[in-house]
This record gives sequence, structure tokens and C-alpha cells, in this order.
Amino acid sequence: IEYPNNEHSQMTDNDGVSPIHWASLNNRLTAVEFLIHNQFDPDISGGDLNATPILWAARYGLVYIVDKLIVKGHVRTDTLDSTGVGILHAAVFSSNALMVAYILKMIDGIDVDFQDLNGRSALHWAAYQGDHLTVELLINSGAKLDLQDEQGFTAIHWAMVNGSSKSIQLLVNSGSDINLATSDGKTCWTVASDMNFTEQWRKILALC
Repeated sequence: IEYPNNEHSQMTDNDGVSPIHWASLNNRLTAVEFLIHNQFDPDISGGDLNATPILWAARYGLVYIVDKLIVKGHVRTDTLDSTGVGILHAAVFSSNALMVAYILKMIDGIDVDFQDLNGRSALHWAAYQGDHLTVELLINSGAKLDLQDEQGFTAIHWAMVNGSSKSIQLLVNSGSDINLATSDGKTCWTVASDMNFTEQWRKILALC
């Protein structure tokens, strides 16, 4: 099937969501390729977060869809949604380490320390989610360990909130500053106490 022109390229529903958004979200690889071939705009933004199809696909860890949009659709990979989330953050939200690895490998010049509107980097979010595989990937890609968000939290503070022992151990062994305080003066020890995590924290430090 061929469309005679690109009159359908901006077709959307009332929320600004296009067919290529839905095909991407539902992991319909053939449909995505068909829509790209027929000049549907793969960079159109829509939905509650005003996000592009690649951000939708990355957020759900759909590696093949993201690859198709990049390789066949030649989409922009530097767009942000309305919350300041870009492609790397979206990939981290999926908790799919393969999705994160793809983004880090395939997108030249990706800023591993890019911060969203709350000052949180991909490493902050991975630590908060307790996703130790992604934490390790980001550390190995040069992510700054002691980057602070708007609250002064670093990745290890967020890992303490989650209680992810593996993530915390990775961050300690990689050289995170365990004495760095948040904006309201909380160190890792304070957060551990707040989260009833002090005994586990002592064991992690002993292991490290």
C-alpha cells in the first residue's frame, strides 16, 4: 500500500497521538516500518507528556522499535518530553538494561549526566529503581557518581531510599562520596537511619 502524498503524516487523535505512536507502544515492528515508509512523521510529539514515538518505545524497553526508528526513521534522539525526560532517562525508566546499553552504544555524544527538570540524571533514577545492572552500565559509561539533584541527593542517596544493596555496593566500590550531604544536611548515614537500613548499610560497608 502506498499513500500518494504525505497528507496523513500529521494524523493524530484528540491527544495529539499518531498511528506511529501506537504502533511503537504496541511493539508492532512491521507497522512502524510501514508508517515510516509512507512518510508518517516519526518525530511527532503527542500524548500527556508531549513525547515522540521513540521516547514512548524507550520507556517500555522496546529495543527493536527504537532501533527501527533510528535506523529507518532517522529520528531525532535529542528531543525531550514535557517533564524534561530524554532518550536515556526514558530507557532507564524501562528497567531494561539492554535498552540502556543500546542507547549508550548507538547514540553518538549521548550525555550520560543529562539532568531532568528535577536535576536527576539517569544514574539517580537507576539507583532509585534499584536497577543494579543499569547502575553498573552507567558507571562504566562514565556517569558522575556524586552529581547532586535539586534536593542535593546523589545516586547513592537514592539507592539508600530504595534499599538496593547491590546498587549501593556498586556505588561505594566505584568511589561514591558516602559523607556528602543533601540540601537539608542528610548523609548516607542519616538516610539509612530514616529508612531503617542502618544494619544493612554497615554490612555493605564491611563488604566493600
